[in-house]
Amino acid sequence: MKKCFVRLLSILFAVVLTLSLAGCSSPNTKVTAKGYPADENTTWGELFEHFDKEGFHSLPAEIQEQLKADLLSDDIWEEPDIQAGTPVYSADTTEEEMKKSEEQLKQSVRSSSMEFFYNENESPEDFEDASLLSLDLLATPALEDAAIEYMVSFSSEQECPAAVIIIALQDKETGNYLACNSTSKLEDHTNGSGKTYSIGGLTDVFLDLQTGHEYKVQAIAITVPPEGYLLTSPLYAGAELTSK
Repeated sequence: MKKCFVRLLSILFAVVLTLSLAGCSSPNTKVTAKGYPADENTTWGELFEHFDKEGFHSLPAEIQEQLKADLLSDDIWEEPDIQAGTPVYSADTTEEEMKKSEEQLKQSVRSSSMEFFYNENESPEDFEDASLLSLDLLATPALEDAAIEYMVSFSSEQECPAAVIIIALQDKETGNYLACNSTSKLEDHTNGSGKTYSIGGLTDVFLDLQTGHEYKVQAIAITVPPEGYLLTSPLYAGAELTSK
């Protein structure tokens, strides 16, 4: 089932960067029945530490501090695209897979945000020496199960010293958070001009959800800027979906 989900998402998400993250997947995200209660004062740090204490304390101190200061209720994202875009098929894609991907595309939501590293001697308004960072989330209800599939990718135009990407599932009815997944692994690549950039991401599934129930998927990316640079703000993405 997991392989089928990942294959459909890869077909749906027509972004070369994300397709290069095929190895950055993890086991199906565990969903708790009761969940973690949150209010307007709950931070991303508290949420992450609840679900993954060891992972939280392994992060650089700068990122821990930012997560502790960043309220879950503060996260905002641009109005999501209702559909992810045009499917891109590989040569070995079957007709059945094409039909499934097109059906799933109608239910998918894509959300993204952009921020910048900027020179510490400049103001954020100048951006004369700035580097783009982006976060992309694709989420969609599974076609045959009460589950939500997701793919989240992060990229930085500059080599990024450290970062964490976190994705969480919230029950819209109760407000409780049922699952949290993360990665702090980045891959550095060099483009044709010799400039190094960083990418990272997750591909996974929230399983065993309630049938016909409304959920909220939230993602955040926080980074440590390169030496001599500052970060404008964390990156957010999100989607509201109803399980099958």
